[in-house]
Amino acid sequence: WDKNNISILDCGSNTSPWCNMLNKFDTSKISVTIYDPFAKKNYANDLDFDFPLTVASNLSELKEDEFDLTVFGSSSQYIEKFFDTVLEDPIILSNKILFTGTPFSLKGSFEAMQDTSFKAVHVQYIRSYKDLVRNFSSLGYKIVLYLLFRFIHKTT
Repeated sequence: WDKNNISILDCGSNTSPWCNMLNKFDTSKISVTIYDPFAKKNYANDLDFDFPLTVASNLSELKEDEFDLTVFGSSSQYIEKFFDTVLEDPIILSNKILFTGTPFSLKGSFEAMQDTSFKAVHVQYIRSYKDLVRNFSSLGYKIVLYLLFRFIHKTT
């Protein structure tokens, strides 16, 4: 990016992942909007971050082409018709999209039941990686996959 500031849309998240970002990287050039459909208000106003942070509970609060990066964290795995709803909304889709903490399958899509620490059971939608590539490629996106693994091999 050659921009002075990077505008980020974090879909379906909350402020927790952004709390420790000051310790992780230079946040002086970012602004973050969290799309939290369950928020009753912009609770970011009650928090002190060193970068602009807002919480929007309705997509109508956002403008098309407003964001440089869209982040889909683990919450995207709970959206039943993810491709149908998200890919149809130009407000959500920026030029760059990042998936984090999101399981994908190499064998096909399936549903799983997930027990959380909140003593709730959620349907988890594990999507086919091939469907992800096909759907985003049809919109002109190029899929870039970075795997960060460190393999340790014991030599004898």
